[in-house]
Amino acid sequence: MAKASFYVYFTEEKLAEAASERLQGMGYTVDVSAEKDGRFLAEARKSMREHDIDKAEQQMNAIVIDYTGEYDGYNF
Repeated sequence: MAKASFYVYFTEEKLAEAASERLQGMGYTVDVSAEKDGRFLAEARKSMREHDIDKAEQQMNAIVIDYTGEYDGYNF
């Protein structure tokens, strides 16, 4: 297993924080930070196998729909 990081951006800090709470409930460790462009990054990290990435990306896409964000991919 490896630690994957997923990057989700929001226009408002309160949306990033709400998404962060939901992601934490799914077992992710999340840090919210302000970006230079005025957006807020919720970086979600979790140890997983590479074949679990598809499910994780589905979770990220659900988060961006529910909290009006933008998913910007992942890395290991």
